[in-house]
Amino acid sequence: MKLQCPVEGFEDCYVEFSDKWTRSEIKQFVGKESDEFMDLVKSKITSVYIRYEGGEVVEPQQLTDEAFDSMQWEVFQWFIVLPQVTVKGVLDLGEETRRQSWLSPETKAAEDSLIA
Repeated sequence: MKLQCPVEGFEDCYVEFSDKWTRSEIKQFVGKESDEFMDLVKSKITSVYIRYEGGEVVEPQQLTDEAFDSMQWEVFQWFIVLPQVTVKGVLDLGEETRRQSWLSPETKAAEDSLIA
């Protein structure tokens, strides 16, 4: 799941997250403390490029307080909402799978046999 930065002048920046999350990882995502939260976020980033004054982030481990402190505010604000956007996207994938399973011919046939 690749998310491009919409901030003018930073459109080349992006963060790509794995779309493979376990139920346990989704549960861990909620209620984590700051350091634990960033460790979980970094573990799910598969690719990243963010420019900031004096440097760039090309590896998740480079997402440090020092890098965040040097980022343009709008870029930082974009970054901090990405984990929530990503988890929502993963949950939506699960919803689509459930919907497809529920509407599958096999499920429909099983449902019809229960009604008959």
